[in-house]
Amino acid sequence: MTHRLAPPKRPRAADLARSLLSLIVLVALTIGLPLVLVVVAPVQLPHDWPSVSELWSALLRPDDGRLFLGVLKLAGWAAWAWFAISVLVQLVSDLRGLPAPHLPTMGAAQRSAAALLTSATLLFTLAGPGIESPAPVLVSAPLRVVATPTVALDQAGTARDMGGAAWRKGGSSPTTFIVPASASLASSHLSTATRYLGDATDAADPRPRLIVHGGDTLWGLAERHLGRGERFVEIDALNHGKPQPDGRALTDAGAIYPGWVLLMPTDAHSLPALPPSPSPSGDDGWRDVHQVAAGETLWSIAQDNLGDGERYPEIFDLNAGAPQLDGGALTDPDLIRPGWLLTLPPAPTSAPTAAPEGPATEPHVAVPFVPTIPAVPAPVPTFDAAPPLPDPSPELERAVPGVDERDHKDAPATAGDSDAPVTVSMFGSELFVGLTALAAAGFIGEIARRRRRQQRLRRTGQGIAMPDPSSAEAYVELRLRHAPQPFTIAVLKQSLHRLGPLCSAAGRDLPRVGVILVAEDSVTLMLTADDPDAVGPFVATTERRWTASADALAGEDPVEDLGLYPEPYPALVCVGISDSAVVLVNLEAAGLLALNGPDEIAQGALRGIAAELTTSAMTGGASVLLDPQFADLAYAADSMRVHAAPTRATLMASVERTASDCREVIDGAGATDALHARSMLTGDDVWNPVILVSIHEAAAAQPWAGYAVVTTNQSESPWRFDLTSDTTATLEPFGITVRPQLVTQDDLLTFIGLLRIGSTEPGPINEPETFDAATEIADALAGLQTGSGRPDDVEVDVPGTELLLDDDDGDSDSPSELQSTAPGVLVLGPVEILRTTGNVARNRVRRQTELVAFLALHPRATYQGIDEVIGGGRRVDPAYRNSFVSRTRGWLGGDLDGTPYLPIVRGNSYQLSSLVTCDWFDFLRLAERGLSQGKHGAKDLRRALRMVRGRPFADARPGTYGWADPLLQEMTTRITDVARALAAIELENGDYRAVAAATAIGLLVDSCDEKLFRLAITAAHRRGDDREVARLVDSLRERSRQIDPDGDLEQETHFLLGALVERSPG
Repeated sequence: MTHRLAPPKRPRAADLARSLLSLIVLVALTIGLPLVLVVVAPVQLPHDWPSVSELWSALLRPDDGRLFLGVLKLAGWAAWAWFAISVLVQLVSDLRGLPAPHLPTMGAAQRSAAALLTSATLLFTLAGPGIESPAPVLVSAPLRVVATPTVALDQAGTARDMGGAAWRKGGSSPTTFIVPASASLASSHLSTATRYLGDATDAADPRPRLIVHGGDTLWGLAERHLGRGERFVEIDALNHGKPQPDGRALTDAGAIYPGWVLLMPTDAHSLPALPPSPSPSGDDGWRDVHQVAAGETLWSIAQDNLGDGERYPEIFDLNAGAPQLDGGALTDPDLIRPGWLLTLPPAPTSAPTAAPEGPATEPHVAVPFVPTIPAVPAPVPTFDAAPPLPDPSPELERAVPGVDERDHKDAPATAGDSDAPVTVSMFGSELFVGLTALAAAGFIGEIARRRRRQQRLRRTGQGIAMPDPSSAEAYVELRLRHAPQPFTIAVLKQSLHRLGPLCSAAGRDLPRVGVILVAEDSVTLMLTADDPDAVGPFVATTERRWTASADALAGEDPVEDLGLYPEPYPALVCVGISDSAVVLVNLEAAGLLALNGPDEIAQGALRGIAAELTTSAMTGGASVLLDPQFADLAYAADSMRVHAAPTRATLMASVERTASDCREVIDGAGATDALHARSMLTGDDVWNPVILVSIHEAAAAQPWAGYAVVTTNQSESPWRFDLTSDTTATLEPFGITVRPQLVTQDDLLTFIGLLRIGSTEPGPINEPETFDAATEIADALAGLQTGSGRPDDVEVDVPGTELLLDDDDGDSDSPSELQSTAPGVLVLGPVEILRTTGNVARNRVRRQTELVAFLALHPRATYQGIDEVIGGGRRVDPAYRNSFVSRTRGWLGGDLDGTPYLPIVRGNSYQLSSLVTCDWFDFLRLAERGLSQGKHGAKDLRRALRMVRGRPFADARPGTYGWADPLLQEMTTRITDVARALAAIELENGDYRAVAAATAIGLLVDSCDEKLFRLAITAAHRRGDDREVARLVDSLRERSRQIDPDGDLEQETHFLLGALVERSPG
């Protein structure tokens, strides 16, 4: 059979005539027709509209012709509007470069409008250089197209380079193509062009190159990259007659095709970066593309090619909205047309396609492919440092404990699964806004502590200060929250702290730790002195290296009176990552740590250390004196221990004074140095060291002297961090190669902004508090109605807001008890999804659950939001996203008529069915209804609080649910407000046990809310339970110390406790 590889060239005069005729018809129908209708069929609106009875009477009596003519007039105007709207929609879509949306009942008009507009537009390109339509792909029945841009089979069955697509005989599916799984059909042009670049580029030719995409013209390229369209002749001259990847060449016709590589004049600007050359891969890297035959449906295609007809939604997800060869697009899973090309998802199992035995009977023919667009646009990267996610192949799956395990199958995993994920750690291999995962966790921990303090001190109805969602602060916080944490800083601190009592019990000194390597599954101590006798659970692997597994550290038994021993290493800071481990330097062991290297890189490392010293719990006991350059950071930090010197002269004077003071304390204690003093439990004043951070200033500091200095460009120091580039450094004297932790000045300012936002607090009240129920209710209702917890800005049916609770039913208080078969999303406590019908492996439920929770709380979520959830801050391939969403859709199931609870994406937005309920929206509805009834709404408030099972998102692992913190703060605020209002009502009613119940639920969500404590203390005192009063007071003091060690209780609390003491007998 003859295969037509390119369309026959029509004479230019015929093309011009066709385009001119299309333009005339278009103008006549859109402009001329209404002008004619205004003359021959004017529509005159009546002064008084007829009543229904008059209309009915007019229809029943004999027509004198006026009614018929009136209907004809309206029909004419309606036909014009029908076509004009189609033209307008098509024109707007063409200008935006997007496929036109399908309008119900207007398919014929849209197709006509598209044809006329396309033909008319050619008039302006055919008058100069233009572009012809790509050659259609004509597939004969016995052929299978292999769209590998680099390999085909020759007649002997041997693989050989083709530089483009190839035809091959055989195959089980005669109308199936194979293309790279990580790309759309359009990417075959890029792959071919990239290979052509590698083969044909002359290294001595300095002129830039550009890859042609669909829709490009020589005129348009000249306008974009040369400034004037008339300069297209220069591009034509540079490329005329030169062979292109598909075998054709630029001729006098001026036509260019997608995938061509064009030389550009040397002054060309704004050229996109050329893609890297593709690396060859095995058969697992390719995906089938099916050409629709007459009579086929998505179900039959899924059944024939995937072995399961119920997988048809996956095919729809991968192809929805992609333009087809005939100009149409897949918008309805029940409507497909012969000739369409549909990308197929991976089959459940696949085997490499064997090369056909014997000679091939068909010749090799290069076939240009028509580009298609993914069903959902690929996201534009919003952060340069985040590498793209790999294709969704089992070999590259990620399974990091505490982060997001990448799953790709819905069936439960078995021991024989061939797609068992390979563990790839992000903990010690990536930086987050320049910080290591440990440093990021320390910063987020400080932000969380500040927000808990804000929650503790806020007034009813008020929310706490949060970053604007579109601000740099919100963006940076989200990036930091993606840092995985195999085990917490608290576990690491406690493990090191335990060395004190264990060494004391063994009658030995503390080990002299210089560097700590924290990997995902182990902690290694690198010593500065020989010490082969390790203290458990550490094991000495060499005389200067102790190692313990993360499991051993996390499983250590508690040590009594641990607080009596000082922290042995209170000056640990991260400097970067090395060999999948975070590198921490003990600044005390160094004495002076010099950051050597180019000024900007060295200062970036210094900024990272300064930011960590002010926020990390690893250095929470140390006093920090910063260079004047960091005055803003010191002002935003903990003023009790972090300060900035007014001048550098003052800073250097402080270094000398601190050295003298520490030496005096150590000598007075009879110790050799600060570490020895901690081992002896003496010399208390050097237990918490002083750390001084300076820039370009010469300083001297001895190891273990009770203080440490970090400075830049002091190459004489034996402890050096030699920064050769922004990605490579060497830590001496250990010789460790490190990817350094670097923070830019802009990111440091963003860190400071986050700290300042977290420091905003209400002013004190200097008078005794009265628990007025009416005031509490009014304040709580005002806060609820102005809060950000409900998506009022979205005009959709919010899932779960229809509240299926019976007003008179006092027992059905939980969504799990509602008579519903649809899934229920529970976030007020550990996150759960109720009543799912699909099957998913137990170790993969968490990620599916997080996505469903996100969709429940974000109606009309965009694909960028979906990527944030499933990608953990990394770029997500659209095919992976679509596949993941499809599996989640299967897990949720559908209603009785088969409609999925996660509908097919419409307009690039995702939304759960309105039948899916969410306990947060149920809570809001009950709370608002109860508060609106004043003191008579206690019943609804009780029912709302009974829905709270714990702190929202209580089981979220580190590195997951980073998007949820703004909602967590809003939920915390509204739940505690409702608890306060209900407790005040019950206090006035004299039901003190009900007060205790309401405050207990509120404290379950915010364990440090002082107002709830005051309500509970008052109720316990009024019922005469002095023991409960004492327990509550002690608990309040202890919890307050945990989040604010140097702080005090609120003035209202002191007033209350003072009044209780006065009223107590005796």
